[in-house]
Amino acid sequence: MDYSDFHRQFQKLAPKKKNPLIDRIIPVDKGGQNLDIRIPVIKNFVRQFHRENNLPFKAAVALANDCFKGKITEEVAFGIELVARHKESRSVEFFPRAERWIKFLTNWENCDRLCGQILGKILRENQVLIKEIKKWADDKSPWKRRCAVVSFIPALAQEGRSGQYKKSKFIKPCLEICLKLGQDPAPYVQKAIGWPVREITKWGGEKITFAWLKKNKNNLTSFVFHSSLEKFPKKTKMELKSLK
Repeated sequence: MDYSDFHRQFQKLAPKKKNPLIDRIIPVDKGGQNLDIRIPVIKNFVRQFHRENNLPFKAAVALANDCFKGKITEEVAFGIELVARHKESRSVEFFPRAERWIKFLTNWENCDRLCGQILGKILRENQVLIKEIKKWADDKSPWKRRCAVVSFIPALAQEGRSGQYKKSKFIKPCLEICLKLGQDPAPYVQKAIGWPVREITKWGGEKITFAWLKKNKNNLTSFVFHSSLEKFPKKTKMELKSLK
């Protein structure tokens, strides 16, 4: 199936009357578009599409590539979900292609989806990529800078669930990136930084994040600092709040 056939079929999922709140919740950059198709509907469509068409990995990637270029939020989400069904999407060899998709991102939702479903899962199994991802923090694109942070979430979650924070391979470089972006002017970059800090805190890394926040409080915006406190116990949270 080529993109034009898919596009015609997918458009039928869009509601006749669009919810005006969607563009406020998920604002898109110039050239992007929201169709207001709910995520459960998209996921169900992906399952059905995969079952009926059974595209090989290369064909799925080609279709996803066209979806990214089209910059329609829900079609991009479809492309990510479709490709993520293939184990090849988690290979280090696929990383360069997945990275190229970042330039087509127009909103935070698909940025986080690409990181959570593909980029982060590749990084989780290939720490050699840390050096490359750290470079993203210097990129002119706010979405690539956001990816530099959010791509660490799958690895941090896995380490946390398995009690590996004492020997973590990912906490130090992730927090280095967070600090570098701690006063980033882009709102959606700032909103990303508290996420890994909360993730580390949630899985037993409270001492690490407490020390990091205390040491670097003057190098983080007030928003970044306070959005990082959510997972601390109330007493610790109040102690940190008193610092800034």
